[in-house]
Amino acid sequence: LKTPPGEAGPKDVYVVDPNDGGLAFMPNGFEYVNIGGPTITKVEPNKGLTKGGERITITGTNFDQGASVKIGGTSAQVVSQLGTTTIIVLTPEKDIGTYDVEVINPDGTNAVLTNGFTYYGAPKTPGGLNVTPISGDGTSLKIEWDEVVGADYYELYGRRRSDDGYQFLASTKETYYYVTGLEPDTWYSFKVRAVNRYGASAESSSDWNYTYYRSWNSTPSANATGKALFQNGIVSYTLGSSELSGSSAQYYTIDLSSYTEAKVHCLNIPASLVDSYSQRIFLKTDFVHLKFYPRAFYTSEFRQVYPNYGDTYAKVEIAKLSGGDEERLLKYLPPKMTQVSPIIKISATASSKHKDAAILSFSQSVSLGLTGDSKKVGSYMYTYQTYYFNQARGAWEPVGSKTTWYGTPSELTTVRPGYYVLLAEKR
Repeated sequence: LKTPPGEAGPKDVYVVDPNDGGLAFMPNGFEYVNIGGPTITKVEPNKGLTKGGERITITGTNFDQGASVKIGGTSAQVVSQLGTTTIIVLTPEKDIGTYDVEVINPDGTNAVLTNGFTYYGAPKTPGGLNVTPISGDGTSLKIEWDEVVGADYYELYGRRRSDDGYQFLASTKETYYYVTGLEPDTWYSFKVRAVNRYGASAESSSDWNYTYYRSWNSTPSANATGKALFQNGIVSYTLGSSELSGSSAQYYTIDLSSYTEAKVHCLNIPASLVDSYSQRIFLKTDFVHLKFYPRAFYTSEFRQVYPNYGDTYAKVEIAKLSGGDEERLLKYLPPKMTQVSPIIKISATASSKHKDAAILSFSQSVSLGLTGDSKKVGSYMYTYQTYYFNQARGAWEPVGSKTTWYGTPSELTTVRPGYYVLLAEKR
């Protein structure tokens, strides 16, 4: 027979004959001994791959025969038990992370070793991929996906439906990304994968969406001029002829510096102003400013779009890089230099309802000024210089002249859209 549960100490034992009711009695005939529940002293090895199936040894005391094991709440397969001190199990599959190890005896007593086992390895494949168009834009799509435990960053791949294969687009630490500069009225497909120092996940299932045809109401127009519109991390400003008429100031200033949460600052300039307006424009954000004549956009790319397509605009975008996009360029920084501004990307486009063309070089010089964060160096004994990333050489190149002006914009003239950053060097 099996003894029932009982408190520690001697117990009387009774035997009853069910036929005639006869009774036998032995005082203190059995003693319950409190030997305590199980304890865990160590787990070896204490780390393993997320796919599971690795043999580990749990050492402790009072492991009853038939004890079970859980890691992070998931049952582990018991391979063998060596007496009351050792259990060998196979790890279950788990996400990256550190988990408690638990041994449970058949009587319900248990022991827990907090943070007893760590899983490592390449992250799992992201799920929940969703592609949505940005309303009223026609050349941009927002890509979103679910967060993956243990991912250091994500890589995004895309293609047009007519393309044969996917191309790498960008990397980011966020679980979303805005893809800009796409063709209107075009189907695009995207995939994403998670990456950490142990490797990369498989690519996710793809998701498709369409860059909607931009109707008159969604194209910059007189109704939308003269004011900033902020949506989906993008602040956009469209110039209108009426707001420029009669101005005699040296610069026409567009101040977007209050939109500190914006990831992209965009200025739309109607073709009529690109072709004829003679006053300089001063575009200001919280981290960079541009000074230029609209004629700087009157390039061969612009003339391909205008006047062949109506309602043409020159569009300049200033994007502040972050996450994987920024980290990929930071690794090329010259040694002994301190980054004191964000890495920015300046892009220019001739844009109409039906066609976009990237402007590769301005027709006139554009003044560029990056504002440095003086707190990043903490000393006046520094010189500052703006650098341009030469993608063909894979290297940062100094542009403009050095300055010792502390924490003020470092200005230079350039004819190239692209990537820029302000660096500091000890004098």
